[in-house]
Amino acid sequence: PPPLEAVSLAVERQAQRALGVDRALGAIAAETAIETAVRAVCDEVGSLEVEVAAESTWQMLTLPTKRGSVTAASVRARSVVAGGVRASSAELSFPEGVSVVLGTPTSSQPAAQPAAFGLPNLARRTPADFAVRFSQDDLSRSPVLFASLEALLQELLRSGASAAIGSVLPQDTAALRITLREVESLRDGRITLVADGTSTRADGSLVSLQGLRVRTAVGVSRVERMVVLSRSELLSTFEGLGARLEVGLPFLRGAGIPLPAGLTLEQLAVLDGAVTARGSVTLEPLDYSALLEQAQQIQADFAAPAATSATVDTEGVVEEQPAGTSQGSLPRGV
Repeated sequence: PPPLEAVSLAVERQAQRALGVDRALGAIAAETAIETAVRAVCDEVGSLEVEVAAESTWQMLTLPTKRGSVTAASVRARSVVAGGVRASSAELSFPEGVSVVLGTPTSSQPAAQPAAFGLPNLARRTPADFAVRFSQDDLSRSPVLFASLEALLQELLRSGASAAIGSVLPQDTAALRITLREVESLRDGRITLVADGTSTRADGSLVSLQGLRVRTAVGVSRVERMVVLSRSELLSTFEGLGARLEVGLPFLRGAGIPLPAGLTLEQLAVLDGAVTARGSVTLEPLDYSALLEQAQQIQADFAAPAATSATVDTEGVVEEQPAGTSQGSLPRGV
């Protein structure tokens, strides 16, 4: 290696021997900084494990644009609460390595530009794999996830009931107000939701809906990039808007909510009282000075009452089935 790099490696080896460690000191410092940053942006974190591997601190400091200056990195946490979302466990990994800078780049300082030693940051946009597990309690206590399920259920009842009775129910959400009360169960690839609500009849009178129970499969439409509720059925009688839907009546349409840009879901499984999501996400270099502000904005966007939902064609929906069960085929257009 060049003389300066050789000197740096020699100094680092001496420091490693003195400290009794055999890893790059920059990697150890990066782990501490990442752990501090994660705890700063989360409302709650139970256990937290951060692992960073690098050949040397010299490479981390001087080769920010070289792929693999950090050869591998991962973050694993349990009992996480952040941005209005609660998860039992979450894992983020970079199996192909990460290019980093040890500094604090901001919007006025490109992340790929070498910076003074400080907090680690990505040198460029970086793909990562993730796995998140949500328990039944997590879904019920996450404002963002709960509001999304409520928006999906609202659209599911309107569009599903319309298809089932052969008559289009009004788009006006004021005519049918659904309030999700609880996530009752997560099992065998399906989620059961319990809701209350009111519907307006043609003569203007109101009908109260109490304890409406809907069981539905949860999947991913890769073509439309949506989380989809499909193969839904009523577990209680629904009456209102001039229609009466009996227990067991299947809905012929589904409802979906779009995924954020840069997020891809490969698997969404409902089994053993939990929802497990696996996929990939593209991470942008962080502006540490704006990190908390961004987290608050994300929470506000997702928690907005007018959450985007849509009626979708459930063909092409990917659903994870428990062992020993069969999904059956969906007719085209269902």
